[in-house]
Amino acid sequence: MRKVWIPIVLLIPPLALVVSSGATPQFARQYDLDCSSCHVHVPKLNTFGEEFLANGYTLPGREAKATPPLSV
Repeated sequence: MRKVWIPIVLLIPPLALVVSSGATPQFARQYDLDCSSCHVHVPKLNTFGEEFLANGYTLPGREAKATPPLSV
């Protein structure tokens, strides 16, 4: 019975330290757009965002900049 409690006790402190997580505005950086260009409120997409998704995350006629997928 004691072996069952050890993993539980070891997992609780790291989970307590997690405050929140969020997405990075990767596509907004690549195309120099605001997040509100595609989103009404995150994660809800507006019409432009739905078209962007349907196009495979590309904007016809615009080239995406190379950006590292990082959040600072």
